[in-house]
Formats: sequence, C-alpha cells, structure tokens
Amino acid sequence: MPESQDPITLALLEWTGQHISAKVAGNILEEMGYNVEYVTAGSYPSGISLADGEIDSVL
Repeated sequence: MPESQDPITLALLEWTGQHISAKVAGNILEEMGYNVEYVTAGSYPSGISLADGEIDSVL
C-alpha cells in the first residue's frame, strides 16, 4: 500500500539507457500502487530540480 497518492516524479535524461532504467523503475513503482510521472530533463537541470524537490529521482 503506497504511503501517499502524490506522484513520484522520475527524470528522463538524454540517453536511451537512462530512459529504460527510469521506465523499469517506474513500472515497478506503479505495480506497487504508486503514481508515477516522468519529466524530460538535461543532466545539469535534473540535478538542480532534484535538489529543489521538483523531481524525486534521477536513475
């Protein structure tokens, strides 16, 4: 049972392997009952967004 109904936001960066990792993790989280959102971001901006709490994870 998820702790929150708020979406978990995962970053999608510039390369295919990272997209695959994010989607696999997102699918696992969804199977566990969590809401997942994906945000397209560059490497540097994703670090800033992670520090600011705008995204939850960069895989």
